[in-house]
Parts: sequence; C-alpha cells; structure tokens
Amino acid sequence: MKDFDGPLLMLVKQREDGKYFALLTPEHEMTPEIAMPTYTKRWRIENFFKDNRHLGIDHLPSMGLDVIQTVLSLRLLAFHAMDNFRHDLGSGYSRKTPESIYREFVDGVQGRVQLHRDVIRINIYGFEHETVAAAILTNLDAKLARANVDPHIPWLGNRRIEFRFH
Repeated sequence: MKDFDGPLLMLVKQREDGKYFALLTPEHEMTPEIAMPTYTKRWRIENFFKDNRHLGIDHLPSMGLDVIQTVLSLRLLAFHAMDNFRHDLGSGYSRKTPESIYREFVDGVQGRVQLHRDVIRINIYGFEHETVAAAILTNLDAKLARANVDPHIPWLGNRRIEFRFH
C-alpha cells in the first residue's frame, strides 16, 4: 500500500496449527468472513503471475484483444502442461517451480507450430528429455478421450493440439 495514508483495518485469524495470521486492509466495511477468502485468492493470483514471468504473462503482446486472448491462452496452456509434466515426473520434481521445470526441460527446445485445418500441430525436434515428453504428449486426443475430456479447445477456435516428435 505504497503512499497510503488513510486508516487501516487489521483482521487477525488463528490458523488450525495455532499460528496467527494478520491482514491489513483499507476496506473498513470488510468482514473477516469475506476478507480472508478474498485476499487468499488474490495472493494466489499474484503469486501465479510472479512465478510465471518466464512465460511472458507479465506483459501484453499487443493491443489487439484477439492477439492478447490467444497468447494468454497459449501461455496458460504452457503453464498447465509444465505443471502436469512436473507431476508426472514423480516426487523428485514435485517441489520444483514451473520455471525450473521450464529451464530444465523446455528452454532451448526447437519446434514449429502449424495450423492444419482443425489441428494445431506442434513439431518438436530432438532434445534430451524427448522420451519423457513424448510419452505424455503423443496421442493426446486418445488420452483425453479416455479421460472423458473433449480434445477441442474452445478458445483456440475449437481446434485440437497434436504433438509430433522428430
């Protein structure tokens, strides 16, 4: 609250582990029942943006709304792909950040994205961890179908994503 000089409301809550959590807010009408969940969600969103700056989420790629929507959607897809990839790698990687997973497995990987009718084809060219990535991403449509998930992505024009490894 830089350069804020008004009155503040302090809310204090005891956690289940016995420790106390304090929240300062300029919102005088806010109750603890509303403030705690609201600020908890806001804190998570702020941390998400901070932790994923490597995806370029911290700046707009254009002034065009369609470009912003597409790029943000692809960046969020990249985040979820890396997060799921981290989970699939096992317990040794569970505490790593998406950025460290990106640096270790993705940064420097060469590829090409092409649109073929209703499919966004992502061609990925040989890299150190190709076997692991290919096991997760090859035949994605079939894997999604087995999980009862529609492989068409509404925010990408109802297209599907296909990964190919070379």
